Amino acid sequence: MWFKLLMLVQLCAAFPLKCPEPAQWTLRANGHCADPSKYFCLKNDLINGYSENCTRSDFQQPGRKSVLRGGIDADICSLKRYQPFPITFYTNVSTNCIFLKSVCNEEGQVVYDHGNRNTDTTCSCDYRQGYDFLVKPNNPCFCKASQEDCSCYLKTCSNTSLRLSADYQCMYKTDINVATQCRPIPEEDISKKRTEIVGNIPVEQNSSFKALEIKSPESEIHLIEGESLKLRYKLSMMSLFSRKSLQLSFFKNNNFIAERDNLKKQRNGRLNILTIMNVTPKDEGLYTAQVNGIQSQVTEVTVQSMFTNKFASIYCIEGEYLHLKCSLYSEEIGVQWFKNGIEIKENENVSITSAGTDHQMTFKYAKVSDTGRYSVIARNVQKQLTVTVQALFKRPLKDKTIMEGLEVSFECEVENPYPVVWYKDNKEVYPSSDIKIDSLQQTVHKLTILQTTLKNKGRYEIKINNILSGANLDVKEMPDAIKEMDENDRSVFLEAAKNGIAVRFNIRIILVGKQGVGKTCLLRRLMSEGIADVESTDGINIEVKKCKINVHTKEWIFNKGNESSLSEYPNDQFADCGFWDFAGQKEFYATHQTFLSRNAIYLLVVDISDKFEMKTFDNMIENQFESTGEYIDFWLDNIHCYTVNDTDKSRTIKSDLLNPPVIIIGTGIDKVQDEGKTKVKFEKFINNLLRQHPKRKHLRKLCFLSNTKPSKDKKEFQTLRNDIFDRANEIPKWGDNLPTRWILLEKEIERLIDKAKFVISYDIAKLLASKCSFSVEEVTLELDSFLKYEHEIGNLIYFENIKSYIILEPKWLVDVFKCFVSPFQFQSQSINMSEWSDLQSTGRLSNKLIEKLFTKVQVLNSIEHKAFALQIMEQFDIIVKPITTDNTEEYYMPCMMEASAFNQILDTFNVRNIKCARTSWFGLQFNFLPPAFFNHILVTFLKKYSLCTVGERRLAIYRGVGVFDLEASKCRKLVVCLSENSVALQVWQFKKEEGICYHKNRKYLTQIVELLQQKYRINIPYQCFLKCPDGTHHGIAERIYLNEVSKNAHNHCSEHAFHTLDELRRFWFDVCIICWRKEIL
Repeated sequence: MWFKLLMLVQLCAAFPLKCPEPAQWTLRANGHCADPSKYFCLKNDLINGYSENCTRSDFQQPGRKSVLRGGIDADICSLKRYQPFPITFYTNVSTNCIFLKSVCNEEGQVVYDHGNRNTDTTCSCDYRQGYDFLVKPNNPCFCKASQEDCSCYLKTCSNTSLRLSADYQCMYKTDINVATQCRPIPEEDISKKRTEIVGNIPVEQNSSFKALEIKSPESEIHLIEGESLKLRYKLSMMSLFSRKSLQLSFFKNNNFIAERDNLKKQRNGRLNILTIMNVTPKDEGLYTAQVNGIQSQVTEVTVQSMFTNKFASIYCIEGEYLHLKCSLYSEEIGVQWFKNGIEIKENENVSITSAGTDHQMTFKYAKVSDTGRYSVIARNVQKQLTVTVQALFKRPLKDKTIMEGLEVSFECEVENPYPVVWYKDNKEVYPSSDIKIDSLQQTVHKLTILQTTLKNKGRYEIKINNILSGANLDVKEMPDAIKEMDENDRSVFLEAAKNGIAVRFNIRIILVGKQGVGKTCLLRRLMSEGIADVESTDGINIEVKKCKINVHTKEWIFNKGNESSLSEYPNDQFADCGFWDFAGQKEFYATHQTFLSRNAIYLLVVDISDKFEMKTFDNMIENQFESTGEYIDFWLDNIHCYTVNDTDKSRTIKSDLLNPPVIIIGTGIDKVQDEGKTKVKFEKFINNLLRQHPKRKHLRKLCFLSNTKPSKDKKEFQTLRNDIFDRANEIPKWGDNLPTRWILLEKEIERLIDKAKFVISYDIAKLLASKCSFSVEEVTLELDSFLKYEHEIGNLIYFENIKSYIILEPKWLVDVFKCFVSPFQFQSQSINMSEWSDLQSTGRLSNKLIEKLFTKVQVLNSIEHKAFALQIMEQFDIIVKPITTDNTEEYYMPCMMEASAFNQILDTFNVRNIKCARTSWFGLQFNFLPPAFFNHILVTFLKKYSLCTVGERRLAIYRGVGVFDLEASKCRKLVVCLSENSVALQVWQFKKEEGICYHKNRKYLTQIVELLQQKYRINIPYQCFLKCPDGTHHGIAERIYLNEVSKNAHNHCSEHAFHTLDELRRFWFDVCIICWRKEIL
């Protein structure tokens, strides 16, 4: 074993160290040195070998290399190498300087200067042998081979008596020795043995030929372009030279012929052949061959052009004829046409024809895409043509986005005058009262739509010379709220829209349902807030613009108080989301109509653990309901009022769905024993409740959850958020297109709300409008239109007739409402005031009670704000100053009065006395009558008619009933009554009078119902009915519905044998009842 090891050591030691190859250098350095960059392997003069170490130096002086002589030392470079400075030194296997010198040994090259240890050799071309630089170097005398192209070529002077000088200029031999810029080649180099390259055959310079003969081709050769030229030359010489290998040099017009792609030089013994393929007229000339100063006879070569015409660039305008022509020398030759290497074939737009020697390709309608390089090939000869097709349209049509109602124009400009045709969606457009078509200076064409509508949306095109230019027209729909405003406001809106429009998304989420079912807790959960401090909602809790929703990702963004304002998020990417939490107590329903909207998503919240039964009450003055099922039915009826028309396609998502959408949310699922069974039972109950009623089309989804015991990740609330967004996205008009400056003003208002400024003066609003670039001349006019729009969509409260203040945050108005409209449980602070009892019994709202109630709201601390709050309450018909005979001005609030039995009212006025004659009842039977609607009707009557007085000061106003004097004598009294989903009128006559008709009172009722529907944007269909004078207004059985009246003139009455229609109608109609029926049908 030791023997083998010793042998291995001896064998390894027998070989001297050799530096690693360059490819192995890094591997060796990594293995030998801790810092591989310090590794070196250098020639060691002391041992006449190589050594390696890890202490390399980085630099040497120019012309020096590193060696080892006990330490690292410098040595000069060898004659064949050089090292410039500064260049980092690195070693190799031979410890040489970095660069190898150039040798100048290519064809025609000689050394101009050998350089030194730190510079390279420079080269020149041997002008003595006729060589010149192919590419002129920076210095005209020499070339640096390491930096430039030093190739030489054989330059032939025009006269054989001329020779090249040292400056590479053709000069006569007698002038060669004149002074030159470049240094001549030293004489010692001339004596050196050199070879001359003739073709590829070497001939010694001192060779001489005593007898040399060249056998030449014919003296004239005629070719057709595209053919091949072959010139054969044969050498013959004395046997003394037969062993010598000679090749000719070929010349054309005394110029040396160098090889190129289509030119070939061949040698076969003494035969030398020059071949030129695919000759062209440029190959015409006088051809000779030369060798050793001997020249052949001249051969004249002529070439017939394949194409006899000249080719020039072609230019035309799009839509015109494009002609590509050529002529050949012979009729027997055909041509092919190409573009980008692809042959062009005939089609409906391209025709290819020929007549004799003439050939033509024609494009019927040139296109811009036809621009390019074309080729025409005859046999193997190819010519190229450049074609430029100028676009017909100097200014093509451009896409337009416009607000409906504005004027829009499409305009284009063309190069030349042509007839034009306009199209919309591929149908020709003609001038009309709405569309104007003009041509200016015959090259500018314009189509103007004077007042755009949604039907104008589409693609518009103009066809000129069979070329089309098209653009899309996107017509943005005017917001519904603007459409429903008067013409002046619409005009102001459109004028503002001319300066730019943008989309703004808004989601209003309204939570409704019975008190105590968890509406406020649900709101907190949706807002990602806690519910520990939740109390019963007093009035309406409005969280307007409390969050934003990303319309692309559905992400909800909440303002937790320490983050940037939500107003900073861009409106075209984030939707405003406002929550409206309605109180469940019925006393608050009088205020609800102020805030309900058809552009909202309704969350109908029910406690799933409650009973679902329905109850029916007779002789009700107002709707009375207690159970979950009755609340569901009531709220779906209420929401259904906001469907403008069941056939309104703009609000219909699918044939079986209507807007606004409703999601029923069953809370308290944690309180039921069998969750699955309860869900199935509730779903079945909803299905039976709604049946085929149109209101079921609002229902989107049933959702079950627990506010108090949610799942661990609260995923059910995120699912509900996504459902809310999806429902909003289904509403066709949930994104309003507004003037850009209106959106800027909205953002300014949002910033004020963030600073808790809920009410501002009109003057401040004007300053904000001016800041947002509202028209300086008409800032008030545009501001009023803006405020009306914001009022209509519920963002703020504004009335033109009380414009001193503007309520920026509807929550401020809610706080005002809560001062007055609250059930007894919220009015404990006023329990010791007799004025409160007076309000409940008579409806009178004393000044003392007003001051007391105002203390509930801290912001109402000024006389101006209090007066403004009362004016706002009047605008919403919450309070009213009735007309009285003594002209006293006191506020009354009918919605807070306690109910009185109608029989008691009859007794108060002694109506059943034989001296009192009563008219028949005229009434309106509604499919559903919202709770606040009768209050609006009653307040309207209170503003028109004088209330009766009972006793000394008691006004004849009751909950659901009002009694009015129709004349100063007070002998005729009009009673307006509310019953379940109906309103009825009757006149009590305490003086015997015949033939009096109250059709004006009847018409007033129907007119105010229509006006109120328009004001609150709701639809509540009704039927007109008549009823026996002695019957009760709320009884349904004895009503005669006028749309069902037949020609039978009698109608049965349970209290009397019968009544004629004339007896019932004569009090209310001044025309025949049958004729009137035809009118209403």
